[in-house]
Amino acid sequence: MPGPCSAPRLRRPFDAIAALIGFLALLALLRYQAGVVPVIAVWGAAGFLFTFVKPWLAPVGVFL
Repeated sequence: MPGPCSAPRLRRPFDAIAALIGFLALLALLRYQAGVVPVIAVWGAAGFLFTFVKPWLAPVGVFL
């Protein structure tokens, strides 16, 4: 039984796509010195669109 000060451990799978989007956004900010708002808008839209494309990729055999 956990003690009174211990936090519950979250057991969720690692989201590689979210990590890749975050890394590419950081790269765009640091390497190409793009503005913060355009980077957030572009990579946010990419992640949003990926959530809608992902269900159609599974029947084809692409598991992400």
